[in-house]
Amino acid sequence: FTAIGQCFDEASLYDPLAAQLARDGERIRVDAHMRTSLPGVYAGGDCTALGQDLTVQAVQHGKVAAHAIHAQLMLNVEAA
Repeated sequence: FTAIGQCFDEASLYDPLAAQLARDGERIRVDAHMRTSLPGVYAGGDCTALGQDLTVQAVQHGKVAAHAIHAQLMLNVEAA
């Protein structure tokens, strides 16, 4: 299903950073913490290669990513 009023931005495919993202087909590969292959870049929802395209799953991906980002930021603060 496609969200009503949403469309894909094809120009994003030609961004040099986007070309460096590890993918599974047309979707972005992430780990269990929603980290992509680019340091500091997280992804969730239907752009990832995880599960089904469900809103509730995308919300959960956001929560997982938020916890991982917070943990990473706290490590960086403590290391400084």
